[in-house]
Amino acid sequence: MLRILIVEDTPVAQTVACWLMKDLGFEFDLAECGQAALDRLKEDSNYDLILMDLGLPDIRGDEVTQKLRDSTSNLLQPKTKIVALTAHVPLDCAELFDAVMKKPLLQDIFEETLAEVGLMSVKSSE
Repeated sequence: MLRILIVEDTPVAQTVACWLMKDLGFEFDLAECGQAALDRLKEDSNYDLILMDLGLPDIRGDEVTQKLRDSTSNLLQPKTKIVALTAHVPLDCAELFDAVMKKPLLQDIFEETLAEVGLMSVKSSE
């Protein structure tokens, strides 16, 4: 079972992401801002995936990701993938992420992205 940290500040997007994780049977936690994500990862860094909104109210998602990827942070497990979840993708930060997903979060796109980063097999269509 995948363990996912959702970093999202918008209540509607939080609800959609949580519903999708429940529907897919994934274990997940929610952080409502960048600092909350960093604090959560200090407590427990055992996540397979971090869904990172870029437009967070305190620390931008790309800045949080830079902090996590810093080799001295010890906040990120080597296996953990970080996927940007955003309404728009600034070209100057896309390389920080293992993949980028545009909002709204849709199940088929999410599953394709999980396959892209090696966390799920691609479902065969019959």
